[in-house]
Amino acid sequence: MQGAEPVGEELWRLDLFHELGLRVQQVTHHNDNAWGGGAIEKQWTGLTKVGREGIARLNALGIVPDISHASDVTARDVLAASRAPVILSHGAARAFVNNARCAPDEVIRGVGESGGVMGIFMMSMWLTTDPTPTVDAYIRQLRHVIDVAGIDAAGIANDYPLGGEAAAAQAGNDNAKVVANYYPWWDSVARQGVLGFDVRPPHVVIPELNTIDRMQRIHEALERRRFRSAEIEKIMGGNWIRVLRSVGV
Repeated sequence: MQGAEPVGEELWRLDLFHELGLRVQQVTHHNDNAWGGGAIEKQWTGLTKVGREGIARLNALGIVPDISHASDVTARDVLAASRAPVILSHGAARAFVNNARCAPDEVIRGVGESGGVMGIFMMSMWLTTDPTPTVDAYIRQLRHVIDVAGIDAAGIANDYPLGGEAAAAQAGNDNAKVVANYYPWWDSVARQGVLGFDVRPPHVVIPELNTIDRMQRIHEALERRRFRSAEIEKIMGGNWIRVLRSVGV
């Protein structure tokens, strides 16, 4: 569930959602809510009282807390409060792109120390500031997570449909033809003074990965960069399987 808005302050709803199959709960999505502060805010806030109670309830039920889209303060608070692995299901490292949507090393390290996983997604505006995004930029993000938090913390993620970002795919993955679609939202966030939105991004996808066979291409790229087979197995899905099995999936 992406954001705790369907739960709000009525934490009993978590029991119902768990019964229906919920096993991963994202705390916020972009903006502040009853549980805590989102990343796409000028002033960052942390977990609220009900948010701390919510994390305790997630732990008790066996639902994985997800700090994607959370503010730095909320992310740190969740990592401190949770007694079970915490994931960042889809994001990128701020070491490469200084944007609120990207995670600082402190948070990445905390995810690893919790036993959780950080998934690197495919939205290239948050992966690299290079004018042309490449598979190398994606691998650099994975390598950074490994360097900061260990091999058990690195995973693959996405924030597009299985076939890729549809408008980009239809345009032959020509970023110049589709990036303007993102500017109205981007500019609206920039006007709020949110970290990193003062400069428009030049791209939205890595062309080679905006395709249904992206996983094969990532696997091949890892092999070319001399990752060991055991490391590749963990990155390509083994780490996610470990965390999900810990809550009975």
